[in-house]
Amino acid sequence: MSYREVYTSERIMGNLAEENVRKAEARRLARELRAGHQSWISRQACCLGQRLARFLIATGQKLNQATLPPAELAEVK
Repeated sequence: MSYREVYTSERIMGNLAEENVRKAEARRLARELRAGHQSWISRQACCLGQRLARFLIATGQKLNQATLPPAELAEVK
């Protein structure tokens, strides 16, 4: 086997190794994405919970403003 053939074989093996590393990295990233993926139902439940929390906070603030005397209201802010 000549020097050129050895050099060419080494280059081909190096390229194949780099390609395998890229494929493995792509598979790893895909696994991470799937692991972090929430189901549609859990996303909707989370969204609903956030809306409910915002509604309850806004309602509580309105109740506080309606029931506190003006002097205490200025101290709370």
